[in-house]
Amino acid sequence: MKKSRFTDSQIAFILRQAFAIYTLDSRAEPKAVAEVMGHSDMAMIYKHYQHVLEHQRKAVMDTAPLPDLGTLAGHMPPLGHT
Repeated sequence: MKKSRFTDSQIAFILRQAFAIYTLDSRAEPKAVAEVMGHSDMAMIYKHYQHVLEHQRKAVMDTAPLPDLGTLAGHMPPLGHT
C-alpha cells in the first residue's frame, strides 16, 4: 500500500473541513454544526465557512418566488398616508 503524503493530523483536519462544508451546504443549521464540531460559539463557523453560508443565501434567494408587484401595489396605501 502506498503511504499517504498527508500526516494523520492533516487528514483529520481535512475530514473536519469536509464535514463542516458538506453539512452546511446541505442546509444544516450553523449552530448545530458548531456544537457538533465542539465550538463554544458560532464565530468559527462564520469565520471559516462564510463562503458556504453565502452560497446558501444566494440559492434561497434564487429559488424564492417573486411576488406579483401589481397585486402588491393594490394592497398598499398611497404614499404619504399612514
